[in-house]
Amino acid sequence: MTLRFLNPTGTIRLVSLLDEALQRARVTVAEKNPDLPVRELDTLAWQVGIGAVKYADLANSRSRNYVFDLDRMISLDGNTGLYLQYAHARIWSVLRRAGGLPAVASDEPLSSSPWEPVERNLALRLDELPAVLASVSKSLEPHRLCGHLYAIAQDYTQFYEPESTDAGFPGGVGLVIDRLG
Repeated sequence: MTLRFLNPTGTIRLVSLLDEALQRARVTVAEKNPDLPVRELDTLAWQVGIGAVKYADLANSRSRNYVFDLDRMISLDGNTGLYLQYAHARIWSVLRRAGGLPAVASDEPLSSSPWEPVERNLALRLDELPAVLASVSKSLEPHRLCGHLYAIAQDYTQFYEPESTDAGFPGGVGLVIDRLG
């Protein structure tokens, strides 16, 4: 069985779509990491390329028609799998440099000082995640989870901006984690 998808120029075989996504992802990864060993480059290209196609599929409502646009799928901008993968890598890089997640004392009050707006936005968005997961599991609409994860990544990016950093670490990562307990 050959799966085919409609694109602006006609139909495309799924295998061709995935091959093209892998090639474009390889170029993107190589541009960002020119000294990466070939084996690692291939592994990352596979993760990015396949992840981009999967995310693009899941991020769209099943009741809407959409066009496969590889340029958009492999973009670092916007609601794409690559944007979320990059945000994920950035978050874990920060946590590694900070020595891991801080210990949280659950008997302490949530806040002893006012929250900065970006800190509050991120904390609220993270706090909504369990309800979003419950809703998505009932409605079977993964595009809603994709939208929420994208919003978290956007909030984190704003939170991480240089003006909120102290010695190279986000100024409030520990605070947000401590406050959310």
